[in-house]
Amino acid sequence: MVALYATDKIARFVTGFNSSAISEAQMKTVARALIDTYAVATAARNDLAVKAAQAYVAGHSGPVLGSLWSNGNQVPIELAALANGVAAQLLDYGDVVEPLSGGVSAVAVPALCALAEATNSKGRQFAAAYIIAFEVAVKLARALGDEPSRRGWHTTSVLGLLGTTAGAAHMLALNADQVSYALALSASLASGSQEQIGTMGNAAQVGQTASTALRVVQLARLNVAASKSALDGSRGLAALISGSFSMNHLDALGQAPFEIDSTGIDIKRYPCSYAVQGAIEAALLMRSQYGLNGSEITGVEVTAQPNGLRALIYPRAVTGAEARYSMHYALAAAFLDGKVNLGTFTDAMVQRNEVQSFYKRVIVLEDEEAPESARFTIVKLALKSGSSVERRVEAPRGSARAPLNDREMEDKARECFGYGKTEVWAKDFASTVYGMATVPMRDVLRAGRMG
Repeated sequence: MVALYATDKIARFVTGFNSSAISEAQMKTVARALIDTYAVATAARNDLAVKAAQAYVAGHSGPVLGSLWSNGNQVPIELAALANGVAAQLLDYGDVVEPLSGGVSAVAVPALCALAEATNSKGRQFAAAYIIAFEVAVKLARALGDEPSRRGWHTTSVLGLLGTTAGAAHMLALNADQVSYALALSASLASGSQEQIGTMGNAAQVGQTASTALRVVQLARLNVAASKSALDGSRGLAALISGSFSMNHLDALGQAPFEIDSTGIDIKRYPCSYAVQGAIEAALLMRSQYGLNGSEITGVEVTAQPNGLRALIYPRAVTGAEARYSMHYALAAAFLDGKVNLGTFTDAMVQRNEVQSFYKRVIVLEDEEAPESARFTIVKLALKSGSSVERRVEAPRGSARAPLNDREMEDKARECFGYGKTEVWAKDFASTVYGMATVPMRDVLRAGRMG
């Protein structure tokens, strides 16, 4: 028996996936991902980077069109995915997936929504494509291990591309060879660097990834062939970004439980890096419990698992974009303001004197003796009174282990729609998305159209 390439194994899963077997629980998980991603993108609609992306795609026409979430304008699907992907990533408020050290939705939702509009697909077809994208991206993350992230690859972009390509290929009903070719093209075009963290470039690379996924499936549909070993060959993507690759994980593609069920999605409660979510929660709880306002605190020590704080590269953040990746700023804002929301991350808020002076009180550590698989944040405070208090958080609210309830999801969407200055009613939009199974995705997205 001839051994299958990794692209062939993924193609076999994609072509054999039965959308009628999607459970109600899976439909709801996908719906929550769509609500969250669309709302977060809405919050960014007036930002310079989003306006720039809209200006870039404006005026283009073509036979296969999707809508810009910000205004409903119709553009070619690759450009719709680009602009909507920029918006989805810009505020770093979208969901993440633990094994990925990144997210799936910021790439998959803009791309699959655009393709669903163009193909007149309904919600169940969109959900099937998203589940496939999630399954493939997470299985590849497990197969590659943590090395891509350690080397500085932006895994949301790299693995998000491969997963989204698989989902889009299913929506287009490509045959097995075409799926393999699409994945092979993705493996050669995958890119994204952590050097872009804290800049508009981070959103741009995610938007470009969403666009690329749609480009490669359309090329494969036209039978553009590519090397099926582009992923796991001796000079393929896996060798270049990791050096190790376990095919065993791909053998488990589609086996129960699916990754979307067992791994789940971490939805952020605060609009910044997931690495600071637990610390913010701990800080706000201690502030409330002990009546702290920042002036009583002489020192803050934060401890996390090995490599748990790798993304936090701006200890002395001076802009809002940098502050989203700063433990020092997250704690300063939590203790001084008693809240962390979209308004927290403006340049003016970050540049306050009391914030900048708070930085010197913060020490950030990683516990090298703890297993890297552990997930925890410990915030320990030294107080003027000479006493100390601490709080440990292992599953911040919003994580897959402590998910937001429906009301909390609506509250987040409401915050995002309000920040984006729209007239969308969060509860009505959520209700439409939850009932999307038999509804054309064009109509689902129209329910979130900006006012």
